[in-house]
Amino acid sequence: MDQLINNMKSTALSVGELLTPVLKESKFRETGVLTPAEFVAAGDHLVHHCPTWSWAKADPNRVRNYLPDDKQFLITRNVPCHKRCSQMEYDPTQEKVLSGNEVGAEDGFAGDEDSGWVDTHHFASAVLVKTLEEVKDLDKDNENEDDDEGEALDLDDLVDSGALEDDDPGRFVVKNVKTMESEVEKPRTYDLHITYDKYYQVPRLWLTGYNERRQPLSVDEMNEDFSADHANKTITMETHPHLDVPPIASVHPCRHAETMKRLMDQLAENGKELSVEQYLLIFLKFVQAIIPTIEYDYTRIYIYQALLMITVIFTTSALLTWQLTYSAGKQSFDFAYSTLFRQSEVLCKWPKFSPFDVSQMRNSSFIRTIECPSIQPSFATLDSDGFLTIVPPLSSIRDYSSVKCSYSSLSINSSNNIHLDRPIPIQLNSRFRAKDEQFVVRCSNANGEIIYEEAFVNMKARFESSRLSVEETLGEGFTGSNESSPSLSILLLDPLSRSQFARQFPKTLKLMTQSDFFVPSRYSQYFTSPELNIDLLLNGEDKKNLMDVMADRGCLTFINEEPKSENDSSSLLSSSRPNFSIRPYHLFNKQKQQNEHCLSNGKSRIRSILSPLVDFSSSFSSICHFSLTRLRSPSQSSLIASIDDHLSDILYRFLSSPASERTTLFIVSPSGKNDGGLVGEVEGKSPMMASWFPLSFRKLRNPNYSTFSYNMDKLFTTRDVRETLVNIVNGTYEEAHKIDPDMEQSESTSLLVEQLPESRNCSMVNIPEDNCMCMGTDERRNGTINKDFILFDRVYDLLSSRILQESCIQSTEIRKNGHFLDSHQLNSTIYGTEGDDVEWLTIRFYAQLVDSARSSSRFITVEGNVRHYISSSRLEYVDLIVLNSSECLAVKVEQMCSMCYINRGAPVLSTDGATSGFLVDITYDSL
Repeated sequence: MDQLINNMKSTALSVGELLTPVLKESKFRETGVLTPAEFVAAGDHLVHHCPTWSWAKADPNRVRNYLPDDKQFLITRNVPCHKRCSQMEYDPTQEKVLSGNEVGAEDGFAGDEDSGWVDTHHFASAVLVKTLEEVKDLDKDNENEDDDEGEALDLDDLVDSGALEDDDPGRFVVKNVKTMESEVEKPRTYDLHITYDKYYQVPRLWLTGYNERRQPLSVDEMNEDFSADHANKTITMETHPHLDVPPIASVHPCRHAETMKRLMDQLAENGKELSVEQYLLIFLKFVQAIIPTIEYDYTRIYIYQALLMITVIFTTSALLTWQLTYSAGKQSFDFAYSTLFRQSEVLCKWPKFSPFDVSQMRNSSFIRTIECPSIQPSFATLDSDGFLTIVPPLSSIRDYSSVKCSYSSLSINSSNNIHLDRPIPIQLNSRFRAKDEQFVVRCSNANGEIIYEEAFVNMKARFESSRLSVEETLGEGFTGSNESSPSLSILLLDPLSRSQFARQFPKTLKLMTQSDFFVPSRYSQYFTSPELNIDLLLNGEDKKNLMDVMADRGCLTFINEEPKSENDSSSLLSSSRPNFSIRPYHLFNKQKQQNEHCLSNGKSRIRSILSPLVDFSSSFSSICHFSLTRLRSPSQSSLIASIDDHLSDILYRFLSSPASERTTLFIVSPSGKNDGGLVGEVEGKSPMMASWFPLSFRKLRNPNYSTFSYNMDKLFTTRDVRETLVNIVNGTYEEAHKIDPDMEQSESTSLLVEQLPESRNCSMVNIPEDNCMCMGTDERRNGTINKDFILFDRVYDLLSSRILQESCIQSTEIRKNGHFLDSHQLNSTIYGTEGDDVEWLTIRFYAQLVDSARSSSRFITVEGNVRHYISSSRLEYVDLIVLNSSECLAVKVEQMCSMCYINRGAPVLSTDGATSGFLVDITYDSL
């Protein structure tokens, strides 16, 4: 009867799935569900972290078009199942009620006689002993009675006797061990599949079991491996959505989203956040309660194996970097992955101020959102498939029955003015495919007054039919996207420094931290002028712009640039003719905007610029493409934080879309922004840059990717970024290699190809003196401060008290004859007397780790940095960096204790290795 009811439910849900539309917009945070793109992203993350899982294709007649053909579902095979669930059930014979005196008595914490505790496994050890005795008795009847009799044979006598050369067939006799068949374990195995359930919009687990002879298990046999509370209820026999096979066991997904949402809420209460990519890892954790004996969770094993590998590497490699060998075909590459905690070896000492320095806070209002009141009702919406819907707004006050709407194609004429074609009437409550890439919808009341007008960008306009592929639509001449040579999207920001970004864009920064973005720590602008740096990035010294290079490769090109004013005809790439340009759209919005923040329809100007970036890359993800987006900041620098919400949302959309599979993203500011004072002057020369590479590129071009990561804490300039972008747009990558540190390096270089030397400085790369951020050292000053043990002791006490707050640090130790202070200062000719008043002091000392499991003490060498304001004698804490710890890849001691240190045990690896990005020195603490 239960099976009949389950079959009826399954049939009803199958119909419901057919009628349910594919989820397009992410609702992960709100409800715990996934879009197909997010399911694929989570699956890629699972495959990366757990190599036993892999993507699988569907049978031809069961392909779901909302998933990639080669990523229809996830599969892992031959998962062991050693026990039946009945063996894990509660056994009252192992139970004992302990008196209060017995509770904790072994550890010296006995309670009172009246208290008590139930030990549910008190007699489990006796059962184990009994079992072991049975096993030991298995071969007792076959033991040789003479085994312990007689004198032991001397090995030299045996050799001298020549017995070793005798061909005696009776010399080696296999012992015949009789085992009890009932005691032999008969392990089962399972194949596990994870599919995307379109109706519930969550992952769904499927199971197929086999016995020790690899024969399929019956339903009743599989139920022995399922929790009794869930068999035939939560787990039922269903038809697989992607394979033509008989019904197999499936975990019903009706509660998955609810469980995930509850988990996210609990994490949020503790100040933590769960990302979409982690969904399946968490999903497999809570499904384990339903199938407790099926041992599919290997995540810890792979992390521990990776840790052991890295530990071995660290003990055999150089102190500065660790070497890995990457093999692809017949080629072998040696590359170095930056350890980051060796930044003390980087000779370019960078001035570090807190992003929240008091002198800069006056220009930071932290306004996150700007409300844009709509001065008109909304009548039209355009979905991601290019369908336009005209529906009057719901209102109990106004009657829109007499409103008439029209549709006009939007373009630009030879005079650089917008042009609207003759309006075409459209009916209210209608939906149709928009045929133009840019168009305007207008609606008028009975008096002919325009009460609504809005411009739209329709990337799908070239698709005459939803059945046509991108290649069929565009025709010949365009190249398909390539995982090893990805497409490129550039987002160009107005002047913005790294510290300003950390201060004003916390939401975006958090997303970047979680999503493997790179934010370099020593990126220096080459020119003082932002315009010259933009020209250098996009056109280069050879005046060959990036878009033309990619167009020559057969890539689709797109420019998304908002003009400064209605009459502004300038363009970043004026000599090029992109395949897509939405200048008419931006000019129309410029004319109709309420102010520099809001459009007349109440929508954000910032979002109207950023959204086409994702729309273009998503629509043409299967075609090689190049896009350039220019985002202008608000004229009031105090309102720059209002971009944060929009930028983080757009980046999240990008990372969740198909575009992220084969598109590299660079977010670049041409220069920093000087908001006044010494700190502002320093920030003005350290521009913001962030980069992200798709996972497929990280794997296929791992030596190049690892070289890029290695260079993130080295000194490089706008010229080096230009060479890197040229590398990407050309789609060809040289073998990664090191630069000879003794060789003159005045030329720019690709960060994907050459490992920059730690000795790189401003003169080596021709950075003009007024833009050089590398600090100098004065030996006379070093001699003076090292004679002053008062300053030495103050610096040591400050840093020692800070490090002793960490749970894994027991004590610190200093040796004044071996440890000393190093002073670094800004160029006084550039920064004047205000720059002379501050210095950065560096000190090294030992820290002893808490470890009661070892007899000998374990020490690590740490390096501390403080800012010293000389005239006021004020000290400010900058950071602490782990120097010589082969156990951990953490950057700071604070991170080491939480990420890598376990008392009495092995450390835990908390990084994804050479396929993961990192965020370098973007935030600093102050005491």
